[in-house]
Amino acid sequence: MSNTKEYNLTQRVPQVILMGNGIVYREEFEWTKLIEKLAKTDVDLSKYKKNKELQVPNTILTMAVTDCDNQERHNTYIECLDGLENGIRKYPYANNEKINRILQIPCDAILTTNYTYELEYGILNSYIEFLNDKKRKYAKSTAQKDKEKDAKYLLRTYNKLNENFPEIWHIHGELRRKSSLILSHDEYAHLVNKILEYNKNRENEYETLKENFEVKSWIDYFIVADLYIIGYGLDYAEFDLWWLLNRRLNEKASYQREIYFYEPYSEAVKYKQRVLSDIGVHVETLDMEKKENFFYDEFYLRAIENIAEKVRTKDGSFKV
Repeated sequence: MSNTKEYNLTQRVPQVILMGNGIVYREEFEWTKLIEKLAKTDVDLSKYKKNKELQVPNTILTMAVTDCDNQERHNTYIECLDGLENGIRKYPYANNEKINRILQIPCDAILTTNYTYELEYGILNSYIEFLNDKKRKYAKSTAQKDKEKDAKYLLRTYNKLNENFPEIWHIHGELRRKSSLILSHDEYAHLVNKILEYNKNRENEYETLKENFEVKSWIDYFIVADLYIIGYGLDYAEFDLWWLLNRRLNEKASYQREIYFYEPYSEAVKYKQRVLSDIGVHVETLDMEKKENFFYDEFYLRAIENIAEKVRTKDGSFKV
């Protein structure tokens, strides 16, 4: 049975949050620590970190310092993912104020680049007990045929724990299914290929299906929704989402939808923020500038409040 939702886009577009790791940052799951475990023994990683402005993106750095064809290195890679998975099972999920506030926002779906389950835990404290459940008790699919089901890339799979809370889409994979994790430059390229294929199959439905638009993937939400991006830096290396930003910009849709990107101002990101503004993204700095000893929690709490106000102004009811 397919689990899809329909929208009349002439009356209302979905309200969707895209949440990154900034909301729940935890040092033990740092990208750099994973790369250090995977790096070849004769590689000096420090030379890539001396100048922050010239720092190599992690997706490309992984390719440069590891031996992808070496079976032993591949085994180490899998062991690292196992370690991440075991670590997240053992991690004492705390009551996270930012997560709780996000879950109170009356949105239709939450897209997250996180591999971990803070959102699910915020809805159901016992969720971690189900991580070993091969039946994937809370996983839903929008696919109608077996051949359409996700194998590696979770384009049509989301978690739905409670009817009073939004769908949760792990767009770069989730820890329970290690094969779904998008970590390397190569995996991002394959994901973009899948996005292109999906986009081609939808043909011109983003323009023509205004009154009975059926959401079959997180890709659909990204293109047709009011999108609120928080805790996610939109690094240039994340070229899957930059491709989708461009795709959305070129969509000749008659219905109105907006993108809001929340990030404090700093010299390091001013050009990226300028590019985003030029392609129609509302950059929300909340008049805050990142300086020494910048307190990110204050920024995120203010951003969450701002998102909640915008969503309720656009759509006062909770439609799930």
